[in-house]
Amino acid sequence: GGIPVEAAPPVIYELDSTGLGRASYRVEWPKSAWQRSFANHFSSASGSILATAGYASNVVRFKDWSTDREWTDTLRARWMKPIEWPENEQYGAGTKIEQMREWIKHQVMVHGVYLGSPRWYVALVQLYDDAGEVQWAYIVSTTDGRARIATDPVPHRLHAMRGDTAYLLDEDESGNYVLDVRRVRVRW
Repeated sequence: GGIPVEAAPPVIYELDSTGLGRASYRVEWPKSAWQRSFANHFSSASGSILATAGYASNVVRFKDWSTDREWTDTLRARWMKPIEWPENEQYGAGTKIEQMREWIKHQVMVHGVYLGSPRWYVALVQLYDDAGEVQWAYIVSTTDGRARIATDPVPHRLHAMRGDTAYLLDEDESGNYVLDVRRVRVRW
């Protein structure tokens, strides 16, 4: 939000509902202006486990507040690919925002991570079809990365998750958003 990268805090704190700090993790702010534009972070907690993910990364980080143990899991799916950052500040014609909108259509970006329990999580991934329309896909994985399921792209977006209850947003033919509530059942 307009903070020079040199002045941005290198640590993000996770607070509980009372405002007390329960966990923290270091953030390495990117040097490229393009990369900084996509340096969003998402987090979710279940029990004593905190999961964090970055918009332009396929790595999910975990921290157990009760033991201070930290570990990672790498998101994998047949349609995943590494982020391809432009070599310079240009991508097509138009303003920087227009260039970024065009560039993002050629990428696969993480849009959230949701812990269903301390043992499994769901990652929401944004990608685009050949016509440039946004699609969503999900990767469901155990927090230790030993079991993983990746869906095919779908039109609806996971908006929030509470335990094993998923709240999906979809847009109808009139352009209205429809909230769909579903129970997630994971069978490995």
